[in-house]
Amino acid sequence: MNNRDLLMDEVDVILAELVSYRARGPHLRIRHRFQRGGMEYCGPGEEVQSCSVIVRAGEFLVRLPVALRLVTDYLARHQHQPQSARQIHLGLRTDNFCLKHGDNTGDRSRCLKRKFSTSGLKEYVKRIRKALTLALQEAGLGIQGSEVLVSEKTVGNEVLYSLKATVEWQHVK
Repeated sequence: MNNRDLLMDEVDVILAELVSYRARGPHLRIRHRFQRGGMEYCGPGEEVQSCSVIVRAGEFLVRLPVALRLVTDYLARHQHQPQSARQIHLGLRTDNFCLKHGDNTGDRSRCLKRKFSTSGLKEYVKRIRKALTLALQEAGLGIQGSEVLVSEKTVGNEVLYSLKATVEWQHVK
């Protein structure tokens, strides 16, 4: 095989990956810390530390503040069901993971807690999309954040949001 054939094979692999990313979305890694007692699943009291886009070239941080990391984590944990801003708002208000976010840190200042509103969530969606777009560009993917955090129109005037990505959770010390 000559260099041209090797290069063409590499281009074919990259194009196939891009088609796959567009079909199923990128791969995200959400890191939690402050896990308690060796649980095998994400539990209340943990903190959403970070969110990254994972590609062959490496890991690219999605630069999100605490509230947006929490919303992204919530959407990832509920990605099988598109939800309206109101449903997401109500879910965040009743989700035990969100209610106890960061409790395992031992810091009672509530700096990791957030209150959400339906109208605020619409702005959060825009900001998450912007951060995703920047990370996806840095990763060299030609995908927009709006292709990952997607909007679906309903028959009425309601919009449903869902995360189109494969997601893995990683617990760190």
